[in-house]
Amino acid sequence: IVIEIAMISGKIEEFATFENKDIKEKEEITVENGISIKFNFKDRIIALIYTLLYKLEDDAIVKLKTRHEFDFSDNKWKSFYIDDRFIIDHNILMYIGELSINSSRGMLIMKLNDTQYKELIIPLIEINSIIDEGINVDIKDTIEES
Repeated sequence: IVIEIAMISGKIEEFATFENKDIKEKEEITVENGISIKFNFKDRIIALIYTLLYKLEDDAIVKLKTRHEFDFSDNKWKSFYIDDRFIIDHNILMYIGELSINSSRGMLIMKLNDTQYKELIIPLIEINSIIDEGINVDIKDTIEES
C-alpha cells in the first residue's frame, strides 16, 4: 500500500475564550469559519489554516485557528503538474479539509474542557460550503510559501 497523502503536523496557532455572563440568558450562538490554503512547493507541503469563531450576538466568545500540514508522495505531487498549470482536484482538497476540521474539533474539545464553554463543539460542517472548487493556477504565478 502506498500512502500518497500524510498529515505531518497539526497545531493550534491561536486560541482565546472571552468571558460572557449572558451565556445562559442569550440562546443564539453563531459560528463563523473558513479555510485558507498555503503552499510550500519546494517541500511538497500544503497547509490548511482553519479559523473558527463563536459569537453570542455580536460578541466573540471563542476563537480557534489551527494549521494542518500535508505531505504528498512524489508521484502524487507530480500528478498536480499538468502542462504549465498546478492543479489539485476538488476531492483531494475536500479530503484534507475534512481531516483538518475533524482534528480541529478534537483540539477545541481539549481546550474548552475546563471552561464555561465546554459544551461547545464544532458542528458538522458541509465541507463544500468552505472548499467549493479545486486549485488551478499557472505555474509561473506561484510563489513559494511556508
